[in-house]
Amino acid sequence: MAKEKIAVLGGGVGSMSAVWALTSEPNWQDKYDITVYQLGWRLGGKGASGRGPDGRIQEHGLHIWMGFYENAFRVMRQAFTELQGEPRVYQSVEDAFKPQNKIGVMEHIDGEWHPWVIPFPKLPGKPGDGDPMQYTSVLQMVEAAIKDLLGMIKMLLEGQDRAAPKPKSMAAGAKAWLKDHLKIAEGSAVHAAERMLDKLPDNWHENDDHHEHVNTVLTHALEQIDSHTALERDASPKELEQSNLLRRLGIVFDLGKATFWGLLLNRRKIKSEGLDVFDDLDLQDFFKKYGAKPQNYEVSQSAAVRAFYDLVFGYEQGDPTKPNFAASAALRSIFSILLLYKNSVFMKMRAGMGDTIFAPLHKGLVKRGVKFEFFHKVTDMTLEDLGDGQHAVGKLQFDVQATLKNGTYDPYVNVEGLDCWPQAPLTDQLIEGDKILKGPSGDGTQGWDGNWKGFDLEDFWSGWDDPATKELVRGVDFDRVILGIPPASHPFICPDLVANNPAWQNMVAKVASVRTQAMQMWMKSPIYGLGWPYGSSVVDAFQQPMNTWADMTHLINRESWPVSASLGSIAYFCGPMPGGIPDPNKRNVTEKATADVLETGNTWLKSAPGAIWPNAADANGALDKAELVRGVSTTGTGTLTGQYWRANVSPSERYVMSLAGTTKDRLHADGSGLSNLIFAGDWTNNTFNAGCVEASVMSGLFASNALAGWPLKSDIQTYW
Repeated sequence: MAKEKIAVLGGGVGSMSAVWALTSEPNWQDKYDITVYQLGWRLGGKGASGRGPDGRIQEHGLHIWMGFYENAFRVMRQAFTELQGEPRVYQSVEDAFKPQNKIGVMEHIDGEWHPWVIPFPKLPGKPGDGDPMQYTSVLQMVEAAIKDLLGMIKMLLEGQDRAAPKPKSMAAGAKAWLKDHLKIAEGSAVHAAERMLDKLPDNWHENDDHHEHVNTVLTHALEQIDSHTALERDASPKELEQSNLLRRLGIVFDLGKATFWGLLLNRRKIKSEGLDVFDDLDLQDFFKKYGAKPQNYEVSQSAAVRAFYDLVFGYEQGDPTKPNFAASAALRSIFSILLLYKNSVFMKMRAGMGDTIFAPLHKGLVKRGVKFEFFHKVTDMTLEDLGDGQHAVGKLQFDVQATLKNGTYDPYVNVEGLDCWPQAPLTDQLIEGDKILKGPSGDGTQGWDGNWKGFDLEDFWSGWDDPATKELVRGVDFDRVILGIPPASHPFICPDLVANNPAWQNMVAKVASVRTQAMQMWMKSPIYGLGWPYGSSVVDAFQQPMNTWADMTHLINRESWPVSASLGSIAYFCGPMPGGIPDPNKRNVTEKATADVLETGNTWLKSAPGAIWPNAADANGALDKAELVRGVSTTGTGTLTGQYWRANVSPSERYVMSLAGTTKDRLHADGSGLSNLIFAGDWTNNTFNAGCVEASVMSGLFASNALAGWPLKSDIQTYW
């Protein structure tokens, strides 16, 4: 039997996960002939990274994995196992990732920033180890979290020096119910609530008579918590500290109570529809509907809630005044991040994402027999009428961006003993290399800041004149196609296919994306020398637009800066960026956007850093630029400064959003309406439906199952 030829378009997480799963089948080589067609010189999509001068890591933004990424870590464990003994590549997940348990937000109170950093506990298990989730329902999960929270609050209250005030009167029904069913003394509402949850029968959720009583008791507990946060002016420092901690625990308790109430009231629908019953609500609206206090849920006031919007760049058109994050996807994200992680809540990669993730996947797939065609830019996909109302992809059109001198392309550079993707193509392997190297201006490669000045072959508006074209024909060059390129690109690469399917048109119109911007900084002082007292942290809800900060100092040993640079710490920042998708016929769009990021970043640095680095800022909060590492590059490219900026504006680089009411507009892996086209990417309906690595991997596994003819959810850890 002839092998089925599979053309994979795009080398992001979704595509690579699909190919990994397909090639994990026994004797897959007897079934499939797989070729990946990739724009430019590297894999990764939005997760690509490159190495610049002195081997410094240059990312699309901030990439950190999370401890609940069960499917993603399972794929990587398989890849590392198969690469045991291979040189210049990580050998295990434990080698490749560093646990990160200090996570925080920045509260903005009375015009000042106040860090709220939480040291999350280490939990049992290892992500990707195959062990099942510890909860059987979201109600059980949230109830357990509320019970733990009440226990912490009770211990804090009992440790206070002054006597706890008498609680207000409960509603008569709730008071009677407590006395009759729990037989506890009236005293501490928090204690009563904790005892109540502890003594309720396992199936109490199914008894509607209990619900109002439970909500009333939890409400009364919240009132007691709030009463301890209003202290007299002469309160001691210890009392103020306890009060602030109680206030923060009260915020979390209020949001948890509202969530619990929403789950209770909708429990029957959730059994059949999952958390998508809340999809038409923005996360703020969900909390409002189910009784949370405005100061605890409004993005403009609540750092705890805003953190999750920042995490997913959840602002329409990149405008921080327009937060939008579907409650369905948001709740899945919140529950997964906070309650379902194994070992560590976050996991930092020990090198760039390209080095840590895509190099091993590429090496493993090449070893398995998958072919890769770099420098292939998709320009069109032709619709073929098969008759009887059936259609297929008939032809694939590419611009071939460069001609290989020796017929093959070795994509890696060796940095500190690790094979890494460079930040630009290795032009010595390309016939057109000199022209690419000189760039549009014809006069340079690296600038003083280390940014590539040659033609950017990943840039939608590069102006590069591709030297050749290629056409693939169905039945000759390919049989089926996996499309891993996101919807923002579809009007430009497959307009006829989109026009043939109203559901596909709807997805392109409704599943929105947003520009993002990023800034990396290499500093002379270590993090404690800068004045941050909490150690290595990841922090959200900071000053817009660079609202997310992560200490990435652990990467110093993976870069090759000269000793004279005296590097002490590394910081990454990122956030949303305003703007849509400009006309494809324009030029210098990305160059201008990068200049905008530089201007925005430098403006931001004039006021924000003082809140996190007080020892490196003036009285106005402006960064002392002397802290930035400068030096002569060992690569001979001139004087470097310790900054890198990036604007992600090309259609394929924009972050896919989860706007309220749009889950129904996402198509499944097999939803193209074409007999030979499968979707893969975090933009599909993958049951998680929020922009993250885990959603992308799940989408790839769905795509593999669809292509192989298996049930879509086969061998996938689905959470909801």
